[in-house]
Amino acid sequence: MRRTLAALMVLGATACAATTTEPEFNDEAPALLEIEYTNAAWAPTWNGYYIDSSGALYSWNASERNLSTYPRDEELTHAELMQKLTTRRQKVRDLSTTELQEIAELIPAAANGNLTTPQNRCADAGQLVFRAYTYDSQRGLFKPVTLRVEGDVVRRNTSGAAQEIYEYLDELGVAQHIDGCEPE
Repeated sequence: MRRTLAALMVLGATACAATTTEPEFNDEAPALLEIEYTNAAWAPTWNGYYIDSSGALYSWNASERNLSTYPRDEELTHAELMQKLTTRRQKVRDLSTTELQEIAELIPAAANGNLTTPQNRCADAGQLVFRAYTYDSQRGLFKPVTLRVEGDVVRRNTSGAAQEIYEYLDELGVAQHIDGCEPE
């Protein structure tokens, strides 16, 4: 647990440094947490928010891109992940790094949590996904950890750590929930 946090914090410090030992980060702190909304029912919509390891909260909007071009729930390089997250990016605010460190410590436990069985809940509502990321420094890959999914198909991570991280993200007040389309 502490090893993942330490790696993420070192990555954040490394990525923000003028000379980086991880050239793939290109002076961008790695993503730690994300809220993503997609919907292709009416008009292509693909946007969200992410928090990097330095505590910066950003919004992003890739609605003009083809949703099928982005690999979901797969391991990603930093460049692949940032290709999505930096599209029409705007900084929203800085968050408490102390609180973020506490949340980051929960990510390994959330990664070991089980997901509930997907359930059809709504139609044409899209998907609102709350996720965290773990980083495999040996392979140079980020792995998404699903915390909660609302919308057409719903599911949630059953670990207590995942629930705590979700509540932290929800308390930011940036997610537009899909009423009546939440997991039980």
